[in-house]
Amino acid sequence: MINFSPFLMEEPLEAGRFSSGFNALESGGPPLLFGQLLDLIAANHKRVMPNRSSATDISSGDLLKEIAALSLADSPNHGREDLRSHVARLHPGATTGNVLITTGTSEALLLVFLALKPKKVAVVLPGFQLLTELITGVGAQIIALPMTWNQDAQPDPDLDLWLHILRSEKPDVILFNHPHNPSGYVFQRDFLAELGRCAAETGSTIVGDEHYRFLTATKPLGDTLWQQLEPRIRETDPCHIVTGSFIKCLGVPGLRIGWCVAPLHLIAQMQNIKNYTTHTVNPLSEWAAEAVLRDPELGAFEATRDVWQRNIQQLTLWQQKGSQWLVTPPHGGWVT
Repeated sequence: MINFSPFLMEEPLEAGRFSSGFNALESGGPPLLFGQLLDLIAANHKRVMPNRSSATDISSGDLLKEIAALSLADSPNHGREDLRSHVARLHPGATTGNVLITTGTSEALLLVFLALKPKKVAVVLPGFQLLTELITGVGAQIIALPMTWNQDAQPDPDLDLWLHILRSEKPDVILFNHPHNPSGYVFQRDFLAELGRCAAETGSTIVGDEHYRFLTATKPLGDTLWQQLEPRIRETDPCHIVTGSFIKCLGVPGLRIGWCVAPLHLIAQMQNIKNYTTHTVNPLSEWAAEAVLRDPELGAFEATRDVWQRNIQQLTLWQQKGSQWLVTPPHGGWVT
């Protein structure tokens, strides 16, 4: 038996993910087979390609032929133009120039921090361990924004406390998940607007990790932090950045595809770092991501959303039957 520190997550996950009978550490949906992903893509191509002669002239087999003809040359360093266009569409007001395609949100966040070089970062705690590891990895000081719960186990962050901390500490960056992991909390617009005003006042950069945006109570897509502030606030806000992906929400974490949406000058800095590190992403992953996001209605996520809603119903039923635990189903994401 291996003993792990209670503060570590990835080490026990990696040690047991392929051998354990039960996995309580994963924070994504049921993993798809590649054939199942192709079936979802094929079903949704019919909806977004109305010029086709019939509803049956694209299949998983057709997509396999398309994959077989895919060049294994390097992808563009910024990412495929069509994929960047789809990502920009998900962030009103963004252009393809505001988008950088990355190897998951992990790389996107790392590039953001390498470009910003913050000294102090306010982050919601408890939170996804990657976020705090990034902060300490670049030598920055962690300023805790406590996520709190009320006596009914409902996540209930104290806005006044957060604002007091931010005004006292004046961090370079304010970083948080939206939806939040591990509480499943979705921040309300009024809450975010107050944070935006505070960031403008203190000169802080807001960085939102929107990894679970594709799985919220809002269908088919949750709100984004991108340009959600009032225009007069945005004019004085030094920077507003989001990172995102769909890989955990759709159950395809092995695709390792993500993105960053940021002002043009920051994208240029991040792209320059990427040029001399990972350089590009896997063209097969880009192909799959473009095919998934091509559908404006995001129909590929319907099956995953059904699983998510059944899980929530089961969790609620378990609570109603007299469980000794206080249970709050997530408003966003797979974690509660």
